[in-house]
Amino acid sequence: MYRDLSDKQWQSWWKIDPKDKPDVLILWGIFKSIAEEGFWSVPDFLMYQFKPHLKKIRRLSLPHTFIGEYKGLNIAVTHAYGGAFSLDQTIQLTKLGAKLVILIGHFGGLQDGLKVGQIFIPSAAFRSDGASFHLLGKEDRFVYPSQDMEVWLKSYLEKKKIPYVTGVVKTASTMVGQNAEMINEWKRGGFVGVDLESGVVFSAAKKFGFKSISIMHHSDHVGGGKLLSHTTKPQKEAKKKARKLLVDLALRVADEFGRETDPA
Repeated sequence: MYRDLSDKQWQSWWKIDPKDKPDVLILWGIFKSIAEEGFWSVPDFLMYQFKPHLKKIRRLSLPHTFIGEYKGLNIAVTHAYGGAFSLDQTIQLTKLGAKLVILIGHFGGLQDGLKVGQIFIPSAAFRSDGASFHLLGKEDRFVYPSQDMEVWLKSYLEKKKIPYVTGVVKTASTMVGQNAEMINEWKRGGFVGVDLESGVVFSAAKKFGFKSISIMHHSDHVGGGKLLSHTTKPQKEAKKKARKLLVDLALRVADEFGRETDPA
């Protein structure tokens, strides 16, 4: 039922003023990692990261969501953790007006050779979560970002000599539900890493016709048995630096593509 509500009904429900309709949604898939930077509240963490970049920041009635201006664009910022939450946030904010969704966050590395803090641009996501099955069923398990944004971002990273990896990410339902047997199976399957949101956001984009991309940094090498609890002080600093880079990259993608009206 909620999915079938019109955009106008959704905007009326959340009392969205026309001047507060977002052009772009930046969705940060994050939860536990905020503690590495001394934050207890995710909204406080998000405000800390984006306040230096956005003008005229104001809170929306939608919980944990604010909007600000960036080079003539209305940028909505919010967070998610896992498939169901990311799907709800994505559908809600696109119904409020966003035509472009930029997912940022971190992933657990499966392949050897990845450095903590390294940027990862998924070329595809393999859906193993429950939320995306409600949109696309259990067939066509591979879903993809918008190709033009993916190509542009990779070109930008190469031009700026920013190291990155690409490949397929495995999108699972939960972090704590993973065990060593599952991790080893995914590693043998050739997946670069595992996350909780990319496959869901890409699925929603395919279903509803908006543009999407995922930009992540390597957080913990689960494929090598290294968990978040094993993170060293230098690695925490590398992740802190990578988070600032994620914000910069997301805003650059928004500036490049956020003014387009045709999501095709």
